[in-house]
Amino acid sequence: MRPPRPRGGTPVLGLVGYLDSNLDYGLLEGLLQEFIIHFIGPVSPANRERLGRFPHARFLGVKTGEALYEALQEVDVCIAPYDERVINKGATPNKLWLYLAMGKPAVVTNIPNIRSWKFEPGTVYKCANEEFIDACHRAYHEDNALLAGKRVALSQSNSWEERVRTIKQLYFGQPA
Repeated sequence: MRPPRPRGGTPVLGLVGYLDSNLDYGLLEGLLQEFIIHFIGPVSPANRERLGRFPHARFLGVKTGEALYEALQEVDVCIAPYDERVINKGATPNKLWLYLAMGKPAVVTNIPNIRSWKFEPGTVYKCANEEFIDACHRAYHEDNALLAGKRVALSQSNSWEERVRTIKQLYFGQPA
């Protein structure tokens, strides 16, 4: 894991995944007024046209493996700005775990399925979309190497191995 990027200039946000109808496009347009956003993944022509009119929008296309790792190294804060009106109430933002595994601060809409999740301060910033832009600024300014390490550790606690270990412990009543 690399340390956080040097500060200076316009902060860079990263969004990994398909730009689909689950996202809050009004919020993305607001974010593009204050941040550069690297969109990593496929994008429909309509969404490319809508967001591409903003000079801070960068469409990097689909990235996997080492190319995805390198693309995320150029990002200060990772985001998941969902539209709460259309998101599936049982949806879980799996991209959150990718962001944490990279040591990146993650700002995510406080969607129904994660409202009860507790995170150590400075790891995940879950908020209402009205607070999203401020949360991105806060995540950018609070980021440091210690918090990056905590994010990586948090992502490792969400592995399949850890899940099986927890289930065995709960079922058998002893450490696995």
